[in-house]
Amino acid sequence: MFAEFLAAQTESEVRHELFGGWVVEMAGGTPARNLVATAAVAMLRPAARRSGCFVYAADAMLRVGDADAYYPDVMVVCSAEIGERFETSPCLIVEVLSPSTHLVDRNTKRSAYSTIPSLTHYLLVSPDTFSVEAHTRLGHRWTRTVHELGDRISLSCPSTDFTVDELFEDLLRAT
Repeated sequence: MFAEFLAAQTESEVRHELFGGWVVEMAGGTPARNLVATAAVAMLRPAARRSGCFVYAADAMLRVGDADAYYPDVMVVCSAEIGERFETSPCLIVEVLSPSTHLVDRNTKRSAYSTIPSLTHYLLVSPDTFSVEAHTRLGHRWTRTVHELGDRISLSCPSTDFTVDELFEDLLRAT
């Protein structure tokens, strides 16, 4: 199933994701979502480089099993080499929420992402509420913490911390 999806995606001018074997066309983003994703990349890159990891933004495919393939807004992969067509083992995934995607990001993708053994952090970032819902793997369990303006977020992969304010700095400046 994934091989057929990958072959079709290579020929397509439009990006698609694979949800449980179903091919779904991706919608475009907004300037606000882009500003937040860009801020996340900028904040994560120094720590990722120190750790020998790579930071990907939006156009990097993540394969999850044989029936799911997504384009996370941001992901960090700690590997000796980059994937040729897709990645499979991120330690961090960031999804920037929108009214049309928040349920998929909170439910379908969270469920799929939680099966990735290397994943330690899944951040759901809301430009509408200036908050971050952090899902962190502790052993075999996941914890959920909501961070708001003024809060600090600490990550183990890559090893870094930042404030919610830093993540939304451009949006806060524009409002």
